[in-house]
Amino acid sequence: MVAVVLFVECLVCTIASIWVYFVYLQRRNAQASAVIASLEAQRKGRHQGENARGFNMEHVLEAGTLPANGSEVSESTWRRGAVVLRETAPQAVNVFSVFLVTMSVFPGVVLSWQPGSGSAFLAKVLLFRTLLLGAFQLFDVIGRSAAQGCSRCIAPRRIWVIVLLRFALVPLFMLGQRKPELSVLCGSDGGRLLLVAALAFTNGLAASLSMMAGPLLCPDARREVAGMAMSCVMVTGIFAGSLLALLTQLGVHAS
Repeated sequence: MVAVVLFVECLVCTIASIWVYFVYLQRRNAQASAVIASLEAQRKGRHQGENARGFNMEHVLEAGTLPANGSEVSESTWRRGAVVLRETAPQAVNVFSVFLVTMSVFPGVVLSWQPGSGSAFLAKVLLFRTLLLGAFQLFDVIGRSAAQGCSRCIAPRRIWVIVLLRFALVPLFMLGQRKPELSVLCGSDGGRLLLVAALAFTNGLAASLSMMAGPLLCPDARREVAGMAMSCVMVTGIFAGSLLALLTQLGVHAS
C-alpha cells in the first residue's frame, strides 16, 4: 500500500510539473515564455559555438502568441508527450528494466539473507546487513560516476546488453535466500558482497547511461519534456519492481 501511494504521488508530481512548464509557463505567461526562450537560445548557442548574449527579450515578448483555446493547448501538450515517449522508447525501456530488476531483489531479498554456518557475521546479523546496504550505496555511486566516461565506449544502442544481463542476477539473489548452500557465490560472505556490488554498479551505470541517452533521441525543443518523461518511467520501474519483489517471496515461508 505504501508503494502504491508513493508511486501515485510521484506520478502526479511529474504530470503537474509538465503541465506547469508547457501549459502555464511556456504558453500562458509571456514573461516566463521569454525567459525560457532565452535559456533555450543560450543553450543552443553553447552547443553550436554561437554567442547568445544579444538575444532580444523584447522581441520574444512581442512575437509570442498565446493560443485562444485552452483545449488546444492541452491536446497539443498530450500529443507532444506521446511523441516524446515514442522517440525515447528504447532508452525508456532500459531505465524501466534497470529499476525493475533492482527493486525486485533490493532491499527485500538482500535483507532476508542469513549468514552461513562459516560466516564471520554469524553472530552479527545486523552488521552483515548494514555492510550489504553500504556496499550497494557505494557501488551505485561508483557506477553513476563512471557513466560519463563509459558513455564514450558504450554506444546508446548497446546499453540494452547490460540491462538484459542484469536479469540473470534475480535468480542468483533468490538462490541466496532459499538455497545458499548450493553455491559459494550465493552463500558466502564474499560472494554475496560481490553480487550486491554487481547489482549496484550496473544499476548506477545503466540507469545513468539510459537517462543521458534518452533525451538525445529528441529534437532540442522536446528534450526538457523528454527528461521529465524518463523520470516518470524511472518511477514506474521502481513501482513495478517493488510489486515484483512480493512475488519473489512466494513459497519462502512455506519451505
